[in-house]
Amino acid sequence: MISDPIGSKGVQFYFEDSGAPGDAPVYTTLVIIHGTSYHSAVFHKLVPLAAQYNLRLVLVNRQDYPGTTPSTPEELEKARSPSKDDQAEIVRDLGQEMAGLLAWYIRKTGIPPMSEEGEPGGLAVLAWSSGNATGLSAVANLDLLPEEDKDLFRKYFRTYIAYGDPMYVFGYPVSSEIYHPLRDMSIPTLAERVALFNVWITSYYQHPNLASRALSGLTTHPPSKPPPEKKPTLYRLTQDELSEITFPEALTRVEGQLRFVNPDVYRDNAQKIWYDERHAEMFPKLKIKLIWCEESILEMPYGAWSMEEDAHWDLPEETMRLFASLV
Repeated sequence: MISDPIGSKGVQFYFEDSGAPGDAPVYTTLVIIHGTSYHSAVFHKLVPLAAQYNLRLVLVNRQDYPGTTPSTPEELEKARSPSKDDQAEIVRDLGQEMAGLLAWYIRKTGIPPMSEEGEPGGLAVLAWSSGNATGLSAVANLDLLPEEDKDLFRKYFRTYIAYGDPMYVFGYPVSSEIYHPLRDMSIPTLAERVALFNVWITSYYQHPNLASRALSGLTTHPPSKPPPEKKPTLYRLTQDELSEITFPEALTRVEGQLRFVNPDVYRDNAQKIWYDERHAEMFPKLKIKLIWCEESILEMPYGAWSMEEDAHWDLPEETMRLFASLV
């Protein structure tokens, strides 16, 4: 499906909608925002599981991914600008366009609004990994929306779930000790960086001391000889499956620059979401939840710790049960 044009730029989003779960008159709608290179199709295994949890599942492709309006050369130039203000404008626009899509979807589909605490209804958003650069921007800038949209979100927006976040989306400068293939410019081509990224991001990491909540208790490398059930998810994908769920070309556009944005841009968003009482009072029913996987890359637990795997492919039933418990 394709949305109507959203915002002043007329961005149109590609999304898939599981539809209402059976004949249930009241249900919760869960919108999932994907991460880097892997687009919304990586969550396809969750779709047939949604109805048993009384969920309507919506999978959205962000800008620069298939079916959604791509960024422009002018926007890419602004994202590459040394100006924090230029970079902040790009991130803010991405968030407001995502919020605009959510408001459009609520009105278009007539989903049930929030009901009593603990009961179904309303809309939850889950952003995976770097998708939180956009998702957290949407939440941080809800106060900039038109009054009618703010009123709408007070009635519908129940939960935002940040799932497996890299440190940069919270505004923490990434230490040189923390390796990331997409930041490794010693690898000469984007294709080679992406190929390494696919192994690196889908590996299971055996961190030696998670209880320490310290960088020294984490590892940068997955086991060299993992058991079969812990081999990188990449090796369980056929080439056709990998092609169906990834779009590395997005990294040549604004999407590829988001991890290099001035950390203060993301820190400002995080501070507003977690510590701005006025913002919280404006949307009193909205809950923010943070989850991470114990065997994910080092950045994800470390980023979560600083604020206070690919389970959806390998373990879709367990993942859907967890997501349903959070909304």
